[in-house]
Amino acid sequence: MHFTTTRSHKKHTSDPIYSRWKNMRRRCTNPKDAKYKDYGGRGITVCTEWLDDFYAFAEYVDALERPSELHMSIDRINNDGNYEPGNIRWATRVQQQNNRRPSRHGERSCTGHVGVVRVPTGWQAQIYVDKRTVYVGHYKTLQRAVRAVELGRKLSPTE
Repeated sequence: MHFTTTRSHKKHTSDPIYSRWKNMRRRCTNPKDAKYKDYGGRGITVCTEWLDDFYAFAEYVDALERPSELHMSIDRINNDGNYEPGNIRWATRVQQQNNRRPSRHGERSCTGHVGVVRVPTGWQAQIYVDKRTVYVGHYKTLQRAVRAVELGRKLSPTE
């Protein structure tokens, strides 16, 4: 499904994709932006093809499969990757929550797995459902915690 079918070069500021493109660029390039530390500050960039060409970005986004669900946003598939062809998709809020970096505690533990946090007695697994963090369990090994998160996501009714 295409989000928009035509774009006027004069009226692109009213295009819903335009605000997403503008915010994406600002987060990655403007150190004064409140979210810069989580994007540009981490080395996340916008590919040269899209950086200064809204129409190239819009054309790519229009070609993506977009589920009919409301309130979709653009998400990077690899959360540590750049905004570039092959690494963005339309995603629900739940999909985005499950695709984010671990909590601050998890960042310090450097597990490398979304939803898995190192705690003094092992590994804690959690998923995000309906805007809430849901505790999945406590595990002695990282591998078991990762499997628990994967299973929890599959069983989540909103995923």
